[in-house]
Amino acid sequence: MSDATGSPVSRPRSFLALFVIVCLAMTSLLILKRGDDFMESLGYVKLGEEVERIQGDTLDTAADKRLDPPTSPLPPPSSPTSPAPPSSTDSPDAPDAPNTDTDTVPDTPNTPDTTPDAPLPEPVKLFKFYDDASRSRPDYSSFPSRDVPSSSFPDTSWQNDAVYLNHFIQEGVELIDRTLQAIVSEYGGDASLFKTSKVSESDFASMPKDFPQPPGAQTVTTPSSFQALSRRILHAIVSESSFTVVMAGHSSAAGHGNNFRQSAIMQFEAAARPLFKLLGVDLVAKNMAMGSFGTVQSSLAGEGVYGKADVVVWDSSMTENAQNFAGDKIHKLEGFGKTGKEDEKLGLVDLFWRSWDEPPHMILAEQCSVRGNVCKDLGNLAINTGADIAVLAGGWGELSLPLTKDVEHGMTLPKSVAFENCDDDINLKEFCKSVKCEGLCWLDRDDGTKPNLKQLAEPKGCVSWHPGWRFHKYRGRLLTQYILMAARAALEKLQEETDAGEIPISDEDWHMSSYYSEVRAKINAFPVEQRCSTMMWFLFDAPNDPEKNLLGDEEKGHARICKLLRRGITGYTPVADNNTLLSRLVGVQIPELKQEFYTEPDDYTLESDIVEIGAVDVVSVASGFDGVGRGGKGFGGKVASAAAKLTPTRQLAQGQSELPKLADMGWQVIRTRVGECDGTSSTRCNRDADTNCVLYGHHDGEGGLLVEGGPSEELEFDLGLVTGGWVAFWGRANGVKNNDNEFKIKATVVDRNGEVVHEQIIETALGGEAKQSKKYGGGAGGAPDGKASKSAFPVWNDPEAETGEYSLRIKVLKADMFLLTHVYWSVGGV
Repeated sequence: MSDATGSPVSRPRSFLALFVIVCLAMTSLLILKRGDDFMESLGYVKLGEEVERIQGDTLDTAADKRLDPPTSPLPPPSSPTSPAPPSSTDSPDAPDAPNTDTDTVPDTPNTPDTTPDAPLPEPVKLFKFYDDASRSRPDYSSFPSRDVPSSSFPDTSWQNDAVYLNHFIQEGVELIDRTLQAIVSEYGGDASLFKTSKVSESDFASMPKDFPQPPGAQTVTTPSSFQALSRRILHAIVSESSFTVVMAGHSSAAGHGNNFRQSAIMQFEAAARPLFKLLGVDLVAKNMAMGSFGTVQSSLAGEGVYGKADVVVWDSSMTENAQNFAGDKIHKLEGFGKTGKEDEKLGLVDLFWRSWDEPPHMILAEQCSVRGNVCKDLGNLAINTGADIAVLAGGWGELSLPLTKDVEHGMTLPKSVAFENCDDDINLKEFCKSVKCEGLCWLDRDDGTKPNLKQLAEPKGCVSWHPGWRFHKYRGRLLTQYILMAARAALEKLQEETDAGEIPISDEDWHMSSYYSEVRAKINAFPVEQRCSTMMWFLFDAPNDPEKNLLGDEEKGHARICKLLRRGITGYTPVADNNTLLSRLVGVQIPELKQEFYTEPDDYTLESDIVEIGAVDVVSVASGFDGVGRGGKGFGGKVASAAAKLTPTRQLAQGQSELPKLADMGWQVIRTRVGECDGTSSTRCNRDADTNCVLYGHHDGEGGLLVEGGPSEELEFDLGLVTGGWVAFWGRANGVKNNDNEFKIKATVVDRNGEVVHEQIIETALGGEAKQSKKYGGGAGGAPDGKASKSAFPVWNDPEAETGEYSLRIKVLKADMFLLTHVYWSVGGV
């Protein structure tokens, strides 16, 4: 900076300005201290010992999203006599367009059949941060991982403004503390339900298999892991980027039996997204779980299916066991350790953790015992690689909630806990079972649009192994508490650096690219012999290597996959970034796919959405308001009357749509979900006129490219840049009920000039062993007795291959039925 003569001068700081900054700093310290007692009430301690609060990070995007003119008028509350439209964070069917008007009152649903005795007061706005300055920003995208050097922030950027920072941090900390307190109040004031503990990495690895357990579900992490999580959030704030949390697992994790927006990860988003928005951060939650499956098919694709993530949650122990991939045969393999099942399970978890280019914060949403002590595995991973980890005790959540003694007692409990953990009386158990899930399939629309099929009263799938909406809400709140504690620590770190005069904050306090590189390198160096390597041997090498000579061989075997960065495309949903099989097809006319039968937003209220009048409304608090419930009186839905569910009054003729085909080449696109199904609430998935539960909203579905009853023409998939010489695919080489299937498939890898680099023939005789023409090609692993069902097929495994652009060609030479579901390739690594 220079004066009128061009001579350099220091940045102007008047005595008055310095006085104001000092006062604000002292005030912010008092505010931060005021929240300490509450944080300790949440069990923010190390297993019985006090521990210093770990300073972390908070998120942020555009500074103008924080702008909140204090003079803007508040709109009146929603009418109590009609349902209010759900907020964008609540409804997966409504476009989630950014809303920069932070004075807008968050939508709170109202019971249609109840009227308050008196008019409700207007919501009170408590988050008052406001900045009307004109701000400049650097070009974040020009720096790796958006790690902008402190010297590159313009003088007029908010990162360079001490007054802005002090006001923002003060309001942000108060907002987080109000939200944390609101969540505890929502559950009757029992802070032990949200206890977070920190243990050392070695203690984490030594936790017993049945830990965490009741009473009091805990989130357990390590000091360094918590610090890394808060640093991730701080990075999102300073770099004005998004923050993504991914849930991966089976049908229970997906939330089957409930509407999509009632699932745990969507309940987390409903509470956390509006708060992060006020902090300037676009929080994205993805429900990437799949019914009847788990994570292995997606994990092999790396970031191709899941996309990039800052936090990932694994909840897949129910389906990812040996029977789902290999029957009992896998249990007898000597390479699987003492029990077989334990190491097989840990191999799948190990593969999952290794799926990301930039290693995310990894949360196990289970007890440690998921056919083996996974906490031991995670603890050792953290010790050896520096990965940041946690375990969320969601598996025992319902046993930690207050006991419902009888129906009358349940009606006196907070709505979020009533009828979840019920006494042993058989009649009460049956009642609690009957009100576990309270979903909705259809409400008649004002525009007269109707589906072709008669709609169910509520979604199917509310079975004993699928938890109901109260459990999902509790698990979502557990995750919200944990993430918000890290966000608070992030703001504390930002305050500490601001008070110390580090404006903008020093690079070493928030940059992430070096952290990603160091952890990734250590993960690649971490031994894989008894975990991921064993699973890769079984999936790809076993049929041609019965003596297990390739087990752990990272040169000729497939153990090296564990250390490769991978990509993939799929016919399954959900999938990130439109990475579908159709998106990479070359030289084929893509058929027109079935479209959703309406595009307008849905206007409906679920029983789980309603907050009673006067009760605490967590979403309202997180949105910056007073959090006073304005929804209705008492219990509705099933608890009030089993007849409260609505179904359409008229049934139209069932529509029939022909199966789309690929230009008469013998391939068919089957079971493709209608709409954009990427696991987020901002997209609409499966609004299909020919389903019987349109509002179900779940994104998970099996799909692919199918060949039936004969040979096919050759399909070509453009893989783009391949580094590391590995290509494979996943598919079903049989009918749903028929395992005795004779098939023969030719897979060819070609370079950009069309020259054949590698050709592979995969075949089996009727009911016989799968075999391949190449010694180290592997086979149809993942199927009992060589019958190829839901199988991984290796095509190319050449660690000496040149990096270049390649394509994969697949031709079915003979098959009763073959369904191609995934294509995989390597993009870097070892």
